[in-house]
Amino acid sequence: MAEVQRACALDPQAFPPLFVRTYVLTLSGDADGALAAANSAFAVIGRNPWVLASLPNAYLQRGQPKLAEAIYAELQARAQTEQVSCMVLALAADTLGRMDEAIDYAIESVARSDNTGPFWTRSPMFCAAFPAHPRYPELLRAIGL
Repeated sequence: MAEVQRACALDPQAFPPLFVRTYVLTLSGDADGALAAANSAFAVIGRNPWVLASLPNAYLQRGQPKLAEAIYAELQARAQTEQVSCMVLALAADTLGRMDEAIDYAIESVARSDNTGPFWTRSPMFCAAFPAHPRYPELLRAIGL
């Protein structure tokens, strides 16, 4: 986390460290820190879908499932009118336990060459149920593995 904070300090307007900071805080269980980091990122880069995708997990950690669902609904609505990565939608669906939707979005992401590849097989951003899903081999075949 120290390196992420250092990267944010070196270039406070850069997307990668703002995104990574939010995800690291979420994955480490610091929901309040993740939400604060997301709000800071939004002030600089707007409501970026990648940052938004980390928020369902933070809201679930805080016991706010309606807010987690609202973020997922926002991402789905935005995908109707603008480019939203299918991987972003897969991450949010996975967080909410919507495994079939997550797999569908992941496969669509592969079809679109949208942030795919080995990431799908090794990412800590997905829950343990994702690679355990019966359709996961379908995703691996789509990737070519």
